[in-house]
Amino acid sequence: MSVITPDAGWCWFGDPRALYHNGFLYYGWVDTAGHIWVAQVDTATWTRRRTLISPDTTVDDHNNPSLVIRGDRVCVFWCGHNGGTMRYRVAVNTDSIEEFRPVTVCAAGNTPGNVGFTYPNPVQMAHGNALYLFWRGGNHQPTYSRSTSVTLNRWPPARHLFAAGTGVRPYVKVAADGQARIHFLLTDGHPHDVATSVYYVRWHLDDGTFRTASGRVIGDADHLPHPAQDAQALAKTWAPIALQRRAVGLAGAGRVLRTPHSRGWSCRG
Repeated sequence: MSVITPDAGWCWFGDPRALYHNGFLYYGWVDTAGHIWVAQVDTATWTRRRTLISPDTTVDDHNNPSLVIRGDRVCVFWCGHNGGTMRYRVAVNTDSIEEFRPVTVCAAGNTPGNVGFTYPNPVQMAHGNALYLFWRGGNHQPTYSRSTSVTLNRWPPARHLFAAGTGVRPYVKVAADGQARIHFLLTDGHPHDVATSVYYVRWHLDDGTFRTASGRVIGDADHLPHPAQDAQALAKTWAPIALQRRAVGLAGAGRVLRTPHSRGWSCRG
């Protein structure tokens, strides 16, 4: 086991925090000064370089950046904890973090509400050559937009994706096959607010449907948001707050890990 950086924070629901592409390992973090960083490791030589992405984020582990590769260039998204904007930077050159384009504010805006942006989750999909960006929106609910622009300079307005009851906030993990399937694990609230369960649903981009693991259609992309409870229930229990996606393959088969949450723990988000 190795320490990749001694001064770094990560949170549960902003992903990918690290990824591998073309022989390079990339990872991002927020440090104890509130700075956003990204690093690149050449796995042939194990040499590392790092780049400061932003010096002006608050000190909070929820602020860790999320990374995605688009056109062999690393893209870094961050927004703070209930932050006022979703921001990103795109590397100038392929397979390199030496230089990035200026900070850009995502033009998608946000869903109505006063809690800002939290937990960016970008995924690059071959279907339509689109980058899908998911986050917790202004209404404390799962939200998304997507861009088909090569330079990510055009985004349609943000859309409310999954809905839970008034005053509760679902927590979501996102995984994708990179082709035309996006998989979601979600709870129906925060364990300090409601007795939560874990649900699964996948988005078929080729026909726009949302389906359970068995293929049952629960809705489509033209009629959003979908109630969180319409997805497939995997666990009916108290507070499975820590969700991890593992081994979601091209056929959509995967394993889900959950960590039961004790009422006595301190948890925020």
